[in-house]
Amino acid sequence: MSRLWKPVRNVIIDGTSYEAYDMDITVSMPDSDPFNFDITLFNIGPDNWDSIAQEDDVVVELGWESETVEPVIFGEIDYRDTEFSGQDMAYQVWGDDKSDKALQAVVSDSFRGRTTRCDCNRVGVDGWAWCGYGFGRRTD
Repeated sequence: MSRLWKPVRNVIIDGTSYEAYDMDITVSMPDSDPFNFDITLFNIGPDNWDSIAQEDDVVVELGWESETVEPVIFGEIDYRDTEFSGQDMAYQVWGDDKSDKALQAVVSDSFRGRTTRCDCNRVGVDGWAWCGYGFGRRTD
């Protein structure tokens, strides 16, 4: 039996995944850094659109089902717009990659103590704790 390679595309805006919606993603590298992204989400509805604002964080994940899916963009929305695309409503966001900004940010001490002891099938409060470990240290 031949293997089917199914692409996975996911956009996470301010913590909300839009994987279930149809989308077009364009990532380009201009002559100067950083990468640019242009994302069009189709028919997400006015309530979802109203929850998306300029300066919201954006993560674009690309890969293959049953294989590796990796984030390729850590960005921030610079502009947003809507338009009709045939019979569909197209919701468009675009901006620049902010990976360098995220990598240079200093972790605040205010995150200490926010991890919780958890079962192996759960992630802790901060999203990093796993089975009682948070950022490489035991939290119990």
